[in-house]
Amino acid sequence: MQKTIRKTIIFVSHDLDEAVKMADKIAIFRGGKLEQYAAPDDLLARPANSFIEDFLGSDRALKRLRLISVRNAMQTDFITVQSSDSVESALERMRSSGSAAAFVLDAEGVPQSLLSAQLAGGAPVRSPTTRNP
Repeated sequence: MQKTIRKTIIFVSHDLDEAVKMADKIAIFRGGKLEQYAAPDDLLARPANSFIEDFLGSDRALKRLRLISVRNAMQTDFITVQSSDSVESALERMRSSGSAAAFVLDAEGVPQSLLSAQLAGGAPVRSPTTRNP
């Protein structure tokens, strides 16, 4: 609406969820004093004080998730390893690239699983579809 009519719009609401959805910036007042003025994501991520934190509620992390699209949250700088690679070499590649995980590809280059550096810790790389003999 603001882009269409080219006017600054001030919308007063006592509904935080509504404000988070609609606003570019949110101002929170207490006793006529401005406590915090920020973009919804900044407000939810970094409350200025305990009053703001209490006002936002204990579910503010969930409220913040509503603002983020999958496109903005996804990791695109992943690495790949072959299922025939050793765990040691895969962990070394993850360390050198700064990646916390790697996609494990089969001989045809098809992703089979995700190898986490945290969980690998020397255990054999196993695809979720691998079965014990």
